[in-house]
Amino acid sequence: MTPRLIDYLMIAPDAQTRVLDFQYQIMLFELFHRARLTRTVHTVVTPLVIWGFFLLVTAAPFGAATFLALLLVWYFALDGLVGLTAAPILGAMWLAAEWARGLAPETAVGWGLGVVAAGSLLETFSHSVEPLPPPWSGSGGFLPGKAILADVPLRRRLLALLAGMTIFAGLELISSPRILAVHLARGLARLGYRRDFYAAATATARGILAGRRLLSEQDPGSA
Repeated sequence: MTPRLIDYLMIAPDAQTRVLDFQYQIMLFELFHRARLTRTVHTVVTPLVIWGFFLLVTAAPFGAATFLALLLVWYFALDGLVGLTAAPILGAMWLAAEWARGLAPETAVGWGLGVVAAGSLLETFSHSVEPLPPPWSGSGGFLPGKAILADVPLRRRLLALLAGMTIFAGLELISSPRILAVHLARGLARLGYRRDFYAAATATARGILAGRRLLSEQDPGSA
């Protein structure tokens, strides 16, 4: 199938629409975050980006409370224990954002913008150690890093770099709430909660990386 423009711009367009398909979201995280560097950066930076969001919305009346409520409704819809685990964490982020805004109300929005922008760029460029995904790889599969210089034309590499500084950073920005939920599910799975559920999503991601399955073949409700 010929890649569409939206496939180049969003890599996995369904990620932004299948927001209640938790196993699909877990599979995407495992698919695009294989390297230790990428996982570490996202584990540390994603909560900071969410905190930056809280700092931004504290400028609006009931903004932080509304943002918190929306996130919790979403997380509880994904998984009850994930929602329960997220509640005190998000609450602490809200309180920290209100405290920071109280220290410097005139510059709080600027700091919030700086945190979410810097965090999103850092997350984006952590993907430079990951295999190049389709359609940017020029095929239906993922291209290992060592083959990128040899097999990907310079023009496509430069376009990918430009997209990383703009479009892909924006994708990281709007993906942060989804990724935080996956981080929580990953931690709970390590403690034994729904371990088979998480393992099934991970196995699907490994099958795609190995070329046994295609990302486009993942139907709603399956991973």
